Amino acid sequence: MIKLFLLIGISVYFIGCGSTKEVPVKKLITDKPPKQKTIVQQRTKFKLSVQSPNATRIRILNIKPKYKDGILLQKGRYHIEATAKGHITYKKWIDLNKDTTLTIALKRKKNVSQGFIHWREIKDMKYIDGLFWQDQAINKQQKMNWNDAKEYCKDLKIALNDHILIDDFRLPTDEDLVTLRDHNARLDYSGALYWSSTTDIRHRDFAKYVYIGRDKEGWYNKSGKTYVRCVSDKHYPLKLSMKKLIKHFIRHEHYSYLDAYELAVNLKYGKPLIKNSVHEQNHKEKLLLRSEKYNKDKKYFYYKEHLVKEKKNRKKSPDVKFEIINDKLILREIN
Repeated sequence: MIKLFLLIGISVYFIGCGSTKEVPVKKLITDKPPKQKTIVQQRTKFKLSVQSPNATRIRILNIKPKYKDGILLQKGRYHIEATAKGHITYKKWIDLNKDTTLTIALKRKKNVSQGFIHWREIKDMKYIDGLFWQDQAINKQQKMNWNDAKEYCKDLKIALNDHILIDDFRLPTDEDLVTLRDHNARLDYSGALYWSSTTDIRHRDFAKYVYIGRDKEGWYNKSGKTYVRCVSDKHYPLKLSMKKLIKHFIRHEHYSYLDAYELAVNLKYGKPLIKNSVHEQNHKEKLLLRSEKYNKDKKYFYYKEHLVKEKKNRKKSPDVKFEIINDKLILREIN
C-alpha cells in the first residue's frame, strides 16, 4: 500500500515538471489607428468690403483705423457710414462674424444742383461717322508739302471744351477722305484738294490726293503743296442712351461728371437750333429750341418751347446754359 502511494507521487512529480513552456496568449488585432483629438482653430478676424456706385467717402465710426477695401477686423459690431455730396447719408450697424461685402446705393437728395454745363456747337471740329475731322479756316487757306502735312497733324491739338483736348490727330487715308465727300455740306470749310497718307507703292515720292466736293482723286509728288485736313480716331459710342454715354465717359475716359454730361449733350444732340421765335409782351420771347440730331424714329433728342428774355439778333445756333438738378437739364440761359 505504501509502495502504491509512493509510485503515484513520483508520477505526478514527473508529469508536472515535464514542460516549462508558457502557453501563448493571442493578441487582438485591429485595422483602426487609435483615435486622436482634433483641434479646430476658430477665426477671430474677418474681411469687410463696401461697394457703392456713388459714395465718395466710407467710414467705420466706432473704430480709429480708416476704412480701406478688404479691411481685416476683429469679430464684433461696427457702425458703417457712406456719404456723397447731394446724397442722403447711409448709416448702419453690422455684426461681423464672417467675411462680408456690403453693397450700398445712396439715394439722391431732392432738388440738389450738380452744376452747370453749356450746350453749343463744337468749334473747329466735326464729329462724323466716329471720327473727329478738323474744320478750320486753315483747311482752305494754307498749303504745305506732304511731309510737313504729316508733322502738322501729329502736333495738332483742338479743345472740345475748357477741360477736354483732342490731341491724337493724323493725316487721313484716301478712303477716309472719300467717305467725307458724303458729308461735305456739314463742313464749315468744305471743298478743296487734300493730302492723304496713302503712298504710291511703286513710286514712294508720290502720295494720293482727294478732292472733297468733287469725284476726283490722283497722285501728286510729295514735294508739291496742297491743303491739309487732319482727322482723329477718337471714337465715342453715340448709340448709347444719354445716361449710359455719360457713364461711359466717366468710366473709360475718366472725365468728371460735368465734363461727361456736357460732352454727351454736345455730341449726341448736335448743335442747338432755334425755330419759330415769337415776341411776347413784357420783353419776352417764345421760341422753340431743338437739337440738330434726332433718333431712329426721327424724333429730335431735344424739342421744347421756352419763354425767355427778349434779345435782339439772337443767333440761330445759340449758346445754351443748363443747370443739372437730379441728373436732369434745367434751362437757365439762351445767349
